[in-house]
Amino acid sequence: MSNFHDRMTAQSNELLSCFSLPPVSGFDYTHQPEIKNAWVDDVVMKHPELSVKADLTFRKSINYASLGFMGDIPVNSSRHFITHSDAITNISQFLKRLNYACYKNAYRRYGKRLSVVSAVEGGIIEKTRISNNGNPIVYHYNTGRHKHAHLILSRPTHIPYADFEKLIIDNWLETKWGLWQRRIEPIRSLKRAAKYQVTTSLEALDDHNTNLH
Repeated sequence: MSNFHDRMTAQSNELLSCFSLPPVSGFDYTHQPEIKNAWVDDVVMKHPELSVKADLTFRKSINYASLGFMGDIPVNSSRHFITHSDAITNISQFLKRLNYACYKNAYRRYGKRLSVVSAVEGGIIEKTRISNNGNPIVYHYNTGRHKHAHLILSRPTHIPYADFEKLIIDNWLETKWGLWQRRIEPIRSLKRAAKYQVTTSLEALDDHNTNLH
């Protein structure tokens, strides 16, 4: 997906030049409807094997007890709130489990994997912008929404839908941050499902876990 990002950045600067405007360093194309449509039409729609969508929720935080208990109360416990990095790692662990559940040794020995488009929304998001003088600017903002993942996946032909849905649920709940809240269903319109993933911005896309053959 990084190639798509590079291509879209170049396209954005080209569009600016058409209006006799200088290219802007760090131009943010990620909110542009034309660019989001290009992602859907030129990339996702070329993969009709994507047939299941799964909206999966993360735990907000995890408690760690460091020095034992006083009765039933943990002493010196600390609470860790989920970060964007935690979410990406959790999805990666989930997909490893799911790929193995679906393909067994074909996954481990030959790398056979599901096709996946992954996106993460909600929670506190860290963003980086490049200023006009070339310096990175990092800022955080709270979306006010529970952090969650939007996945669209291919279903192996040898696994019935009901069994595949159960594999998604079971393996998600086995992950460190996986919460029970979810919505899983067959995709009726791939285009609509792909657009939903980038409703706010292409920055929601998780290119680390997106895998399109």
